[in-house]
Amino acid sequence: YADRLVFVEDAIKAYARMDVQLPSGPDYFAYGNEDECRQALAANGFDANSLTFETVTVEWEVPSAAHLFESECHAGVRTAALLAKQTPETLEKIRKRIEQSVGNYAHGNAFVVPFAAHVIAVSK
Repeated sequence: YADRLVFVEDAIKAYARMDVQLPSGPDYFAYGNEDECRQALAANGFDANSLTFETVTVEWEVPSAAHLFESECHAGVRTAALLAKQTPETLEKIRKRIEQSVGNYAHGNAFVVPFAAHVIAVSK
């Protein structure tokens, strides 16, 4: 399956300058691995044995192929900061690549993009 993060990540890796200054922050996929998630939560006082970790895929209906790129530019945090440091030409390449990927999911007057999320529950 594909999800919106893959569209964005692939386009950014293909065209963006990654050596730009960004504020420090946690790993983007820090809780994407069950074992690493369990360890991080246990190190912060949670009961690692109570953890449940489930990956679900839902469909995200977006109004246009450009919507995903625009949401990353304006609603993301670190991705938005990275994109803000790119040249207009690079942004155009990234936008086109994302729009081409999203275009494969046309459904009527919208686009239905698979979106994966991890549902994590743990006790303190």
